[in-house]
Amino acid sequence: MLGMDWLLQSKGYIDFGRLELCVNGIRVKCTGSFGEHFAGQVVVAKTIEIQAGHETIATGAIVGGCEGFKGPLVMEPVDSAGRLGEKGLLMASAVVEMPTEVVPIRLLNPNKEKRVLHAGTTVAVVSPVHVEAPPLGYDTEAEGSTLPIHL
Repeated sequence: MLGMDWLLQSKGYIDFGRLELCVNGIRVKCTGSFGEHFAGQVVVAKTIEIQAGHETIATGAIVGGCEGFKGPLVMEPVDSAGRLGEKGLLMASAVVEMPTEVVPIRLLNPNKEKRVLHAGTTVAVVSPVHVEAPPLGYDTEAEGSTLPIHL
């Protein structure tokens, strides 16, 4: 990941809306070696109201030319400058298996008032991730290694 110090020195920034890196006025498309996108955006698919102090799962969709991704993707919230941060909402990072029509977005509203996220609001970025099998001899059934049922 590019460091903030380097970006400031080179007058650079990352434009997630256009999937471009801009350095010293030069724009570079953020694509793979064959011109395919390697990062996408997740938007809220349906307007949702989140009650104060509650957690919910919103329906999301991948947009921006990245709908054809296959395999696992890591989904991470946009920077705090995004709509989530403005509304004081928190979003969990997750791994999403593609292809899928619906992307689940886990949200928490720690505020004292309800919040509304409107359809089309960008809340996360996704990028492909390589999942490796555990090393030979690794005990995946070790005591305490299971997730609670509610997760």
